[in-house]
Formats: sequence, structure tokens, C-alpha cells
Amino acid sequence: MIERPAQLKTLRDGLKASPVVALLGPRQCGKTTLAAALADLRLDRLLVVHPGKARFPLGKKIEALPLADCLQEVAKLGGRSNGAGAL
Repeated sequence: MIERPAQLKTLRDGLKASPVVALLGPRQCGKTTLAAALADLRLDRLLVVHPGKARFPLGKKIEALPLADCLQEVAKLGGRSNGAGAL
């Protein structure tokens, strides 16, 4: 894995401020790998949005899902201030 301390700090700071953080980038650039590096934050789960129509696991507590499904999951968060992240 390529070390990305600045990006990890930005993600950590974002997750302290909001239950949802967007991590955007082209296919195969390392978004899921970067998200997995946040495991020490003990998030409930990480959601990775993709352009397909199916949901599927990417790892422990990491799930890929279509945008429409992600919007529904984010709406369920309501006023929570931490504990989940969407990528």
C-alpha cells in the first residue's frame, strides 16, 4: 500500500466532524484500501458507492453499494455524530 498520511488525516478529521465523509476517485486508485486503513477508528461500517446495481462486501464492515442504496443508508443515520462513514 502506498502511504498516504495526509489523506488519512483529512479522513479522520472529517469523520470527527460528520458521520459521512465522501472519498472520491477513479476506479482502482485505492479508495477502499485507504478506507480500510481507518479500521482503528472502530466505525460501525464503511460504505463505498459504486455505479452498479448490486450490493456486495469488500471486507469486514466495508460494503459496496449503489448510490441509491447509499442515500437510504445515510438517511438512516439521522443526527448521529459519529460511528459510521460513507465513502
